[in-house]
Amino acid sequence: MRDLATRARIASVVLACLVVAGCDDSVAIEIREPADSEATWVELFIGVDRCKEDGHACEGIGAKGRNGSREPGTVYYRDDNRPFRSKVSGGVAEFLIAAEDRELPTIIAIGVSEDPASELVLGATQLSGVNLGAGAARYVGTLERIDDNTANDALLWRRPSDDVGCAGFRASNAQLTTFVVAEGDPDCDEVADELECDPLVWKAETASPGATCITHGRAGGDQVCVFGAPTCIDGEGTSGCTPGPACLPERLCQCEGAADEPACLLAALALPNLTHLRCPFPLYQDTMDADWTPCPGVQLEAQLDSALLQRACAQPDFLLDAATGMYGETIQIDSDPTHKLTVKLAPLADTTKCRLLFSVVGSAASALPPPQRRSVLRLPVIGNGRAILLPIDLVAEHVGDLAACPGDITQPCTLEFGPIGTTETIEACGN
Repeated sequence: MRDLATRARIASVVLACLVVAGCDDSVAIEIREPADSEATWVELFIGVDRCKEDGHACEGIGAKGRNGSREPGTVYYRDDNRPFRSKVSGGVAEFLIAAEDRELPTIIAIGVSEDPASELVLGATQLSGVNLGAGAARYVGTLERIDDNTANDALLWRRPSDDVGCAGFRASNAQLTTFVVAEGDPDCDEVADELECDPLVWKAETASPGATCITHGRAGGDQVCVFGAPTCIDGEGTSGCTPGPACLPERLCQCEGAADEPACLLAALALPNLTHLRCPFPLYQDTMDADWTPCPGVQLEAQLDSALLQRACAQPDFLLDAATGMYGETIQIDSDPTHKLTVKLAPLADTTKCRLLFSVVGSAASALPPPQRRSVLRLPVIGNGRAILLPIDLVAEHVGDLAACPGDITQPCTLEFGPIGTTETIEACGN
């Protein structure tokens, strides 16, 4: 990442060149406007370094006035957060940039009205590969008209309390938008870091991933019991329980607001007479004092027939893990969070059946799992707008050393039915 002094020097030298009406060792940028353009000012957004998030390149920005989610694109930091503008004269806005031995990956030019701080984009264009070591080189771009009838797109938004802006541009023949944003505040919303829900989305409101709470929500005009997740609001933090689409039997909403909702739900589903899957899980131990380890190459398979579902199923949309008390897409095998079972749908030709495969993620168990532990799978049923909450009993089977492991096999789980009518107690409402 370039230091701020270098970036500031670029902008300050540019301004100095403009004051003295030219520099011998400078690169000229000329932005022309078409005859029907109403742009009075042009502002340059000079991109220098790729935006980074958690060490990786940012893959998009959620701009002001969009849908509140990240729009895919290539994101660069500005060379300097201060505005760099030139008034249009004779159909041209001119800029000078001090020469040095480097290349600018992108420059976005935005044309605005008589108010230079306006966010209304009247025209835009993009220059790429501007070589600052080219001596007296001149780069020319022409503003493209931006409106609802054009195939291109441009956006400009500014921080609420100052003139610092972020911009994006997508040419009519481009798949992705290029963004040039303010370093330190890439969504230009002035929300403090500790209260940012998404640093790349303007005034973000985001639900936590997965389901983490139980509440009531509306489905088909009725208030029903559903899984939900807290919502994070930029500047305010995370709170509440926003209803999600996964419904539950109403009786399980007795756990709503409980001090430990997952434990409450598991207790409600721990009745021994509920229909459930029993899945043996083979483990081996190389030496007496070694950790028990999942046998390599073993998958667990569950085939659910019409006696339970009457129809085909869809991909499971959550698991409630008894080991962690968390909702998610995996079941944790032991105390190490990297050791998990994943579940995926494996379609069958017989649409009255449903086949699930459980695969191990993680190479070794760090502690002996309990002989039996119940987790819960939510399984949408295709065609009737309902779902099944299916308890899964993960049963440890200690086979001895590695040589005693069964090898690459798919080991079946057993569907154990409770008394007649019990399955009705674990049906959930629509998907």
